[in-house]
Amino acid sequence: MALANKKYTAVHSLTGSNKDLLKDEFDAGYLNKIADTPFKEPAMTALVYQMGLIQEELDEVRRFIVSDIGSTSYDNKIKVLPNEFMSNDDASYERVLVEDDTANSFSIRPGSSAIEMYAMIEIPKGKKVTHGQVYASQNRSSYFYDVNYTTGAATLKQVGVANSNIHFYNTKTSTDTYISSTATNYLLIKVNTTSTSDKIYGAELTIADI
Repeated sequence: MALANKKYTAVHSLTGSNKDLLKDEFDAGYLNKIADTPFKEPAMTALVYQMGLIQEELDEVRRFIVSDIGSTSYDNKIKVLPNEFMSNDDASYERVLVEDDTANSFSIRPGSSAIEMYAMIEIPKGKKVTHGQVYASQNRSSYFYDVNYTTGAATLKQVGVANSNIHFYNTKTSTDTYISSTATNYLLIKVNTTSTSDKIYGAELTIADI
């Protein structure tokens, strides 16, 4: 369902101290007095009607955000699905397999012990990645890169192991290694799988405002 057309138009163009005077009248309860005696002050009654439409508009925006876009409880996470991982070229051909041998359990795994697994994720505009975690059957080494998609140039930002929430912070230099969104970058996850039985269930990135 798309966001409905707006219902309101500008009520006033006052700013600064003139706008503060309007607030003083509101704080004094004059709005309630007008609403309690409609049609005695037609211009003010019309204004109350307009403000009611604005309230309906804001309620619609809130409904749209929660119902159509999703709960705000996940706004600081990026879910990386297992199908976003692919293999490198260390084997003669790419072999990424969906593992479904266990009932009601799904993951992906490499078809060759020679390959590693990679996922490439766009970072939302205005955000930075502060933590990363790979969910896997084994605690394999995991690497997080900042990559320029126009040249392929990559900078290793953080290293850890799967099944640990890795903070993008360099303890040796006491500086962060956050990966901030730019017009030309994305984040790359590399997992050093070493066996065809290694399973990847997915990954999660924690983001924050830049």
